[in-house]
Amino acid sequence: MHKNIEQYILDNNLVNESEVWPLLKNQMTRIVLHSKGVTDKRYKSNSYIPLFVALLLSFINLLRARVYTKKTAYFGAFSRISISDGNIHDEFVSITKQKNSFSLYHCSNFEVVSFFVCLKSGVVFENITIKVLAILIERFGWHSRVPEISGSFFELLNQEYGVTKREVVAILLDYECKKKAYKKLLKWLRVSNVEVVSAYTKPAIVSAANELSLNTLEYQHGLLAPYHPSYHYSGSELWRSSMLPTRLRLSSSFWKKKMCQANFVANDALEVNGALPKVSEILKKQIFNLTGNEDYFIFTGQGICYEEVADFVLGLIEKFPGYAVFYRPHPREYQNYTQISALVKSESFKVVDRDVYQDTLALIGASKAHFSIFSSCHFEALELLGRTYVLDVVEDSIMKTGSEDENIIFITNASQITDI
Repeated sequence: MHKNIEQYILDNNLVNESEVWPLLKNQMTRIVLHSKGVTDKRYKSNSYIPLFVALLLSFINLLRARVYTKKTAYFGAFSRISISDGNIHDEFVSITKQKNSFSLYHCSNFEVVSFFVCLKSGVVFENITIKVLAILIERFGWHSRVPEISGSFFELLNQEYGVTKREVVAILLDYECKKKAYKKLLKWLRVSNVEVVSAYTKPAIVSAANELSLNTLEYQHGLLAPYHPSYHYSGSELWRSSMLPTRLRLSSSFWKKKMCQANFVANDALEVNGALPKVSEILKKQIFNLTGNEDYFIFTGQGICYEEVADFVLGLIEKFPGYAVFYRPHPREYQNYTQISALVKSESFKVVDRDVYQDTLALIGASKAHFSIFSSCHFEALELLGRTYVLDVVEDSIMKTGSEDENIIFITNASQITDI
């Protein structure tokens, strides 16, 4: 999808274009997906009162941060945490790690925030804080100039994606303002390490940290190369951009093998957590007691194609009487998944969100089969269950990008399932 652009940059040794390409690549990918009719059900807050409280809390915790000396700023996703016993439980870092780091979270749904726990834990909601700072920076012209981009490169972007020069410049200007804001934030915190979840959506953070000569680490949160375009680049050398982290922590050796060919970070900067733990019988029993059925399928959602998913789930229920079907919403969906429940009116169907049960891997490992449209959960299911099913309902599915694997099974309806 992006090879023409990257080859053009490499062939012409374009320095500025190489620098900004990771940012533009993510934006262009979104444009391509939306042009194919994929509707994203990402949830965003609409109430201004929680936004104001979150902003005030963030500035209070930033002032408190000056009292403490911590080496790491951790930029996480609020959708990937749970709160219990007055503590924040993050899917990527331990409570001990959190206590030794400044906690900065991106949050799109402030209606579900426990502000007292966040105040106590020193949380800064970085996206709304940076939004305010970036507006001031743009208003008063405190940002760096947008990089000089060749006219022929703008023409190629227009040819490939239909975007105008004005639209691209707006993306770059927003980025420069945010990077300036993140630089000020990181200098205020006086850290030497920056750790992020989803670096491709946080290029301004990574670039600001790299330009300040801080150590940058990304935690794998989903699909990587070759399935996700933001994690692989053309050529025979590492891609030249400050927007890419210097280290990447992976969930398995499978992803290390793939990322060694991706020109994303140096091969010796790839860290692997180790094999996924099998779900114990004790844990399975806890899950069965919670869900009410030992025989269940799990569908991990992406917040897209609700009607197609609903039709598929109804087919599963009809083909496999006695089995339950659990829908695991993507963190960004929040309560949008009620649209699925409205379409699938069956006692055999249940939404299991993170308020019901936190551990997605355990839910997959205890299930009879895993289904999704595209997700890193496919590869976790391969390791835990030996196979996974792709609901092939989107054009040019990214799950077909990698090498063939007979245990990644593409289907369009439940009647095609013959081996459960």
